[in-house]
Amino acid sequence: MTTSQDWVMAKDAPELLARPKSTIYKWVESGQVRTFRPLHEKWLFIPDLRRMDRATPRRRRAKQAA
Repeated sequence: MTTSQDWVMAKDAPELLARPKSTIYKWVESGQVRTFRPLHEKWLFIPDLRRMDRATPRRRRAKQAA
């Protein structure tokens, strides 16, 4: 059973996971993150987001030259 606490608005997901918006939307488009859309806002299932966050390696940032 899911509750309202298991969902996050799509616009807030990048901040929740510290991931780029494009990465999260790739997961959504591939069907790996469940969504629902009451009215005009898209909501994402947090357990799916956390599973994908653990399964997807993060890119290393290049160090800036001083």
